[in-house]
Amino acid sequence: FFQAEDGIRDVVRSRGLGDVYMRQVWESEFAAGLFNVGMGLLLVTIAKAGYRREYTRAALANLDISALASAPELAFHAGTSLSQALPHLAARQPRGWVPIVLNHRPIGVLAGEAVNSTPASLWPVTPVEHVMAPLREEMVVRQGASAVEVYERLADGGLPEVIVVDELGRFRGVVTRGGLLALLSRRG
Repeated sequence: FFQAEDGIRDVVRSRGLGDVYMRQVWESEFAAGLFNVGMGLLLVTIAKAGYRREYTRAALANLDISALASAPELAFHAGTSLSQALPHLAARQPRGWVPIVLNHRPIGVLAGEAVNSTPASLWPVTPVEHVMAPLREEMVVRQGASAVEVYERLADGGLPEVIVVDELGRFRGVVTRGGLLALLSRRG
């Protein structure tokens, strides 16, 4: 009715219910095709990630982490106050946490979140071990562990670094994700 008055005409003339049905079929086929393209892209992305992971595992297979473990520039001894630790911790952020050691053995880690939850007025009298996160099994590896095991802990556990201990449980250093990647890039 408005089209006739305005002189506007449909370019496509309908031939009845058949056209309505065919238009619905075409639209559903288009949606299905779009869905298939999206699923294909997702599967390609997953396959690439799997390939990268397996390539990295193969490159790390024959490495001992003793070559990777670097003594950190910093580990706090139990009894260190938060006010003494804070400047050093801030220098390491956002990279990770700092190990807390007692008698040369790691007992926990100090992260920025723990400091933020403590009022600043208490920092001079609060020892780091009172706000540290206790060590979890996945945070620690033995000195003879394979680089593949360390890589899996870093990748799967979402850890910024792992603590390396000797056979007696004494602190020997840390291995970071960046350290592993640097080693791989040097090996080519």
